[in-house]
Amino acid sequence: MEKNKMNNNSMMKNFLILNLGCIIAAIPAVFFFSKVNIPPGGLYSVALLTYNALGLCGDANNLISSIAIMYNIPLLVAAYYVFGLEYLLKVVYASFAYPIYIMVINFLFASVVANYVPSLYTAILLGGVVMGVGVALTIYSGANTGGTDILGQVLNKYVPRISLGLSIGLFNLIILAASLFILGASGTLYGIAVVIIVAYSLDLTLKLLVGKK
Repeated sequence: MEKNKMNNNSMMKNFLILNLGCIIAAIPAVFFFSKVNIPPGGLYSVALLTYNALGLCGDANNLISSIAIMYNIPLLVAAYYVFGLEYLLKVVYASFAYPIYIMVINFLFASVVANYVPSLYTAILLGGVVMGVGVALTIYSGANTGGTDILGQVLNKYVPRISLGLSIGLFNLIILAASLFILGASGTLYGIAVVIIVAYSLDLTLKLLVGKK
């Protein structure tokens, strides 16, 4: 019975950490990246590029989040075959919770979001650091926010000498390189800077968290 209680406490702790990570990762998506039109990599970037390429109108944050959910479905199928059902269930929750938290934050702080315009370098530096911390927390909880995080964990599983932050960053860089003609040279370089900062922040946060175990 004591063992079951400890397992329940561990599950609750991981669930809280997972949600905290999703919330933290959602903050720069709302207040930084969508404001300066810099894709931070991942499916959010693909969704942001889709939004711009199609010339969609309406609430940018909500539309981008909806597109990201759609793109995430085939990667979730791949996650099941590589990591199993338990991992899949956690990632399914996180991959839907993350864009939903973006929508919630956008709704709760609508007036702030509408009036806040960060500087480009604040968005790149602060947004990248905060995003890395949020993603690291979701991974530490045993899940991730889906998209290129899944691909990065697959690569890290089979090539463990490549750090998780670098693994995820490599896929994000591929996405940015493919979007060069949409973003332009400067937009692509800014996106690469964000990816590098996110990767470093993610690896550093994971090392600190694992060291506390």
